[in-house]
Amino acid sequence: EDAIGDNEHNKDSDEIMSEPPSPRKKGSGTIFTVEMILDDRINKQGVKEYLIKWKGFNDEENTWEIEKNILDTNVLRKYLAQKLLKKLSVTAEAKDNATITSRTIKVIKAGMHLMDTILTITPSRGRKNRCPFCFADFGHSGIAPHLRLHSKSDNYDLIKQVTKIADVDWYKVYEKKL
Repeated sequence: EDAIGDNEHNKDSDEIMSEPPSPRKKGSGTIFTVEMILDDRINKQGVKEYLIKWKGFNDEENTWEIEKNILDTNVLRKYLAQKLLKKLSVTAEAKDNATITSRTIKVIKAGMHLMDTILTITPSRGRKNRCPFCFADFGHSGIAPHLRLHSKSDNYDLIKQVTKIADVDWYKVYEKKL
């Protein structure tokens, strides 16, 4: 849950901290611990930024950071999973246990549980991925063309986003609960 502080905000002021952070040095920057991601936006340059709540700092010290400054990708995965879960949960298909949407919600919940209960290692680029529609396994680069086969499925645009955050372990946890 670390990020590089490249922002104008002074994160070194002891007066506003409830507890002192434990920054580490990385190159020329200082690394701070991310407590949570609160929001996201697209900035004026068209780059996605995330609103970071820094551990040990008040809300006034929250900053907008670009994705490459978030070193612990699990905190980003968790934020994206929560956001996707919220969107999927309000769809009509979420209430029907026989739908792909309902199954996807359960996979996301299983993955979030996995991230909360054990130390998860950030998946590498060469990781295996699973189609959230038919559960077929793919290498990271081979899934995109396959996903288009499911483009007529309900909530396709939301469900395909699962491939960006979930790994095969999320599906394994889901399958064990069946």
